[in-house]
Amino acid sequence: YSEIFKVLKTNGVAAMVVKPFIRNRQVIDLPYQTWLLMQKCGFQLIKSYKLRLEQQSFWRILYMQKNPNVPQIWHEWVLVCQKPLLTS
Repeated sequence: YSEIFKVLKTNGVAAMVVKPFIRNRQVIDLPYQTWLLMQKCGFQLIKSYKLRLEQQSFWRILYMQKNPNVPQIWHEWVLVCQKPLLTS
């Protein structure tokens, strides 16, 4: 994300589409982790959108069949961030 920040013009916008994933049968909040990384690079969050998935991927269906107690993930996030006018 720091390389994106370097090449963006002032007030430039970056939009990231991310969704949580499962590791060791635990949900990992990738959207939040992504935001923390972008914030550390200097981005400001303009807007975030939570979108419902219409269907699960083939791999997620297989994983759920083998691990029925694991939470299902039905959303993905769009993080819209901007390179601020003044960077410090």
